[in-house]
Amino acid sequence: MKERSGQKRHSLRVLVAVCFAAGIVAMTAPASAVGPDLSVQMSGPSTATLPNGEITYSITVQNTGTQPATGVVVTDPIPSTLALVSTSSPAPCSDSAGTIQCNLGTLGVGATVHLSLTMGLFSVSGAPGNTFTVTNTVTVTPADSTSSDNSATVQTAVTLDPVAAGPGVVPPPPVKANPSFTG
Repeated sequence: MKERSGQKRHSLRVLVAVCFAAGIVAMTAPASAVGPDLSVQMSGPSTATLPNGEITYSITVQNTGTQPATGVVVTDPIPSTLALVSTSSPAPCSDSAGTIQCNLGTLGVGATVHLSLTMGLFSVSGAPGNTFTVTNTVTVTPADSTSSDNSATVQTAVTLDPVAAGPGVVPPPPVKANPSFTG
């Protein structure tokens, strides 16, 4: 019997050596991969026309980490040429002094949230037919170990409509002070 038990140990050592040589070894994840890992993506039109034009940005937030992310907030400090018109979000969004915040709360492991923000173009002066660029950047917090994917930017080339622009100044769309939108 003792001989058999020695053979088992020898066989186990050979099996471990063969698995290691063949690359069949389970490795543990590095410490930096543990915890929540948020990412944000944003898309929007590449062109738009003033006046009375609107730009809708689609935003996707995802937690690809190993733990839920708590206190998740999407922040969008919008350019001065834009004003928030509406939102479509599973969580409340608000506009305060030109910064839109959507409080998403907790995102579970593998969870994805989609939102859209519609902006009105306004308060632009210039000659009809001129084109300018609107740059919009959105971020998601809290920060995590992979912060390179926690913000996204979209640029839109906006043209002043030569027929409708008149003198080139367009008043802002009617928006309540500090509106709070829910999806």
